Amino acid sequence: MPPPSIKQSHRERNGDIVVGTPDAYDDPYEDTLPRVGATLPRRNISDSIIAVALLPLLLCRLFFSILTNAPSLLRLVARHKERQQDGSGTNPKNDANSDVATVNVELSLQEALTASHDAFDQFLTSQRDEDLEGSIKSWLNALKLRPVSHGIHPSILKNVGKLLRARFDRSGDMGDLDESIRHQQAALSLWPTDDPTRPSALSNLGNALRTRFHQQGDMADLDESVRRYREALSLQPKGHADRPNSLNSLSGVLEIRFHRNGDKADLEESMHLCQEVLSLLTMSESNHSHILNQTFPPVSAAVSQTY
Repeated sequence: MPPPSIKQSHRERNGDIVVGTPDAYDDPYEDTLPRVGATLPRRNISDSIIAVALLPLLLCRLFFSILTNAPSLLRLVARHKERQQDGSGTNPKNDANSDVATVNVELSLQEALTASHDAFDQFLTSQRDEDLEGSIKSWLNALKLRPVSHGIHPSILKNVGKLLRARFDRSGDMGDLDESIRHQQAALSLWPTDDPTRPSALSNLGNALRTRFHQQGDMADLDESVRRYREALSLQPKGHADRPNSLNSLSGVLEIRFHRNGDKADLEESMHLCQEVLSLLTMSESNHSHILNQTFPPVSAAVSQTY
């Protein structure tokens, strides 16, 4: 088996940046798909001829929709089959034109997402600011093509948010951090509560809010960061591979809040979470101490007394 491409390797290692998109939109037959509507006659043609002309294309799109998990296109084919059988619909010709537009949008989105992935892969290789800008621009273009009601819309919002955060880390522009948080909040407002990727999205937003708190000192950001980390932890029961990370994050931000408001409840919870982290890690006591000192030094001394 040949080694994976740079693009494949990145997407396997960093699935959260392209959640739900690589398998769904990287169509190997992209360049061979006909441009829908380019040659379709629009006038002086019977409805039956329109249906016959569309059928092969719709079957092609049916195969594509199965590969890409695009249920809207499955419904599109079903409507054409029903109309062909019973002649229902007040204006089949207009409806056919509308369906062609829908397929065109899907093709445009396919191209936009492919460009987005390519631009981000280029940035990973080059680490150049212009490639990061190109990646952000491509994802924003994909965002414009995808309606809010579509299942992949939250993933695109999340990816835009993460890229804006990356630009903030390079430039220090607070505008980028603000926009990153706004996009991530919008993504989570649409994200299904039972989606397995929701905890990672919550943690990313918690990180961004904590960073903004350190920059501006707004307690509202710190409080929301606590809430986001807490929700992420609630979705990762004991035995979940990422539970230690969520325990660690929530413990750290609670300690930060304790130093701001002096609430002992925050410190006690932070210590309790810290102890659970240690109970989940199979390592020596010296490594336990190292983790404590690196992650939340003020808490480490208190917790060490309990061992």
